[in-house]
Amino acid sequence: MSNYEIALEYANCVLHIFDKLVPILYGSSAIGVNGNDLDMCFISNNDLTKEQLSELIKITKYYHYKYNLKIDEEVPYENKLIYTMDFINDTFNKSPFPFINGKYIIPKIIKSQEFLSSTDMKKRLLLNILTTNHIVTSNDFDLINNYSKEAMQLMIKTLISYGELIEFSFEDLYDVFIKDPYSKLEGEWYLGYKTNHIEKILYLKKELLDGLNSMIDDNIIDFSNNKYYVKKR
Repeated sequence: MSNYEIALEYANCVLHIFDKLVPILYGSSAIGVNGNDLDMCFISNNDLTKEQLSELIKITKYYHYKYNLKIDEEVPYENKLIYTMDFINDTFNKSPFPFINGKYIIPKIIKSQEFLSSTDMKKRLLLNILTTNHIVTSNDFDLINNYSKEAMQLMIKTLISYGELIEFSFEDLYDVFIKDPYSKLEGEWYLGYKTNHIEKILYLKKELLDGLNSMIDDNIIDFSNNKYYVKKR
């Protein structure tokens, strides 16, 4: 049984109990590659009660045990299973990347319990989920697509500022997406964008290009002579 099929069974079980959640499958399973665990989160109108969240975590662990998958709680399930619409909007309005001395800063990943359980870590995971390969296993495609567009624009604005890109090519921006231009860290030690599968690379490049085009349409950046420019405000 593939991870995708397991994820559908898991999502159907969850929706049988919590019928108003929107399941999103991401990670390797979203590109048809069987991984060690199930990368799935749920969008909710409202916060779950402690009892409901505990039940959701129990179901999640049950499906990992049932199919001999790894339970990954480096980031606790409490911090990555449920995202409310209010939390998503707060992420867009109050980014996890602080604006200091005229530019956005991307804080280093610290693998401590405090950091991995923090609101900022949860926001960083959300932005990564929305801007990488994901499958919405419900009819809420337009809602998630709109969130994904906003998430990609936020990431582009942040990385243009962080990388101090004034006049840049597509590849210049892509390079800052996958590797910190200062520390040279990448993957889970940076923003979580992995290049271990060609499908992930192609998807990210497509979404990145779509994001740039939407920012041109929104009069945020210009494009000429194969270069992008940030418009002066």
